[in-house]
Order: sequence, then C-alpha cells, then structure tokens
Amino acid sequence: MIKTIGEIMAGLAKVTHGKEDILMKLKYTKFQKSLEIITGLFLAFMIIILFANWSSMSESIPIHYNAAGEIDRWGKKISVIILPFIGLFLYALISIVSQFPEAWNIPTKLTVENRLQAYHYTKTLLLITKMEMVIAFAYITYRMLYSQSLGKWFLPVFLFSLFVSIIYYTIKIIRVNKKQ
Repeated sequence: MIKTIGEIMAGLAKVTHGKEDILMKLKYTKFQKSLEIITGLFLAFMIIILFANWSSMSESIPIHYNAAGEIDRWGKKISVIILPFIGLFLYALISIVSQFPEAWNIPTKLTVENRLQAYHYTKTLLLITKMEMVIAFAYITYRMLYSQSLGKWFLPVFLFSLFVSIIYYTIKIIRVNKKQ
C-alpha cells in the first residue's frame, strides 16, 4: 500500500496485522527526550560560542587535526563556521530519518510482535549517534576557536563511544527477535 504524503509527514509507521494496516506514531521515551535536549544544548553551545568569540578570534585558526589531535593545517577564521553548519545539517537529517522507521535497515526479521521494540532501540541508537556527533563537533569548534589541539585522547574516546553504542544497540535489536 502506498502511503499518502500526510502519513509520511506525520512520521507514521505501517504495521501489518492480519489484513489490517495499523498506523502508529513512534513516541519519544523520557530517555530519548533527554538525548534530544542534551543534543540541542550542545548544538546551541556550538553556535553561541562561535558568535560570542567571533570578533576576538585570531584571523588564522586550525582547520585540520591529525589522528593524534595535533593541529596540522591552519586557515582563515571563516573556516570555523563549517562545523556548526555540518552539525546543524546532521542534526536535521538524523531528526528527519528518525521519524521514518519503515526506511531503517534493521538487522533482524520484523514481526508484529517485535516491531515496536526494534523500532524503539533503533530510534534510540539514532538519537545517541546524533548526540555523539554534535558533541564532537561542538568540542572541535571550541578547540578551533582557541587554536588548541584536540588532545591525543579525542579520536579514541569519540570512536570508542560511537562504536560501543552502535554495537550495544545492534545486539539489543537482534535479541528482540530471539525473545519470542
């Protein structure tokens, strides 16, 4: 059955139950709401700190870091606005994608019984990933503004947190099918 534009815009997921199609809207849990609030605060921090420090910034700022978090290229201060724009774009993109569960590639067979739980875990994973990326971009923006290195621990900590959350929720999603 083809969805109407109204159904797509409302973020409705189609669940087939027998011959009946049941439309449901995925609601945010308290944990998911807190992830969105934290992400929004870091996004706002990134933008506010950029505007608050623009006039006092050096004309030459770090625009690239190596894997050890050391500055390896300098550029004009206008370059720093790229990160907030990328952060805003990713925030918007993941926010939109999180509203369309039928488009997600879920690593387990979905049934009427396990679909809601799988969707819940997948949405939480998307929101955590969004938060981790925005926090990383806010940190990088902050360090760029003050011409500081990222520190040798930045990349390992960022990648570790990203992969741990992906692995953890992927396992939870796969186990949803085994609970039946």
